[in-house]
Amino acid sequence: MKYLYEHATCAPSTQEHPMLFFVWFDDSPKKPTLEKLQDAIAAYVERFKIAPSLLLVNPADNLEFASVVVRCERTVQPNTFWLGYEDRPEPSIA
Repeated sequence: MKYLYEHATCAPSTQEHPMLFFVWFDDSPKKPTLEKLQDAIAAYVERFKIAPSLLLVNPADNLEFASVVVRCERTVQPNTFWLGYEDRPEPSIA
């Protein structure tokens, strides 16, 4: 079963506005974690019309994904993916 909702982070942020996350839950035992993540990203893009740049996962679900920064957080439950978009400053050319 999948549940979708947005959730604001409680951690202090250096951004002007708190970051909002799109939370995707999928506990299907037969589906690999990578496929769950691809489903989550597709749902995020469909809803917000932009690809996420940040993904928070439980350490048990840790994986690498080329187009998204992945961070392990103990507070994220297993089989749950928190997707968000974080503006990254452009590197300055010296």
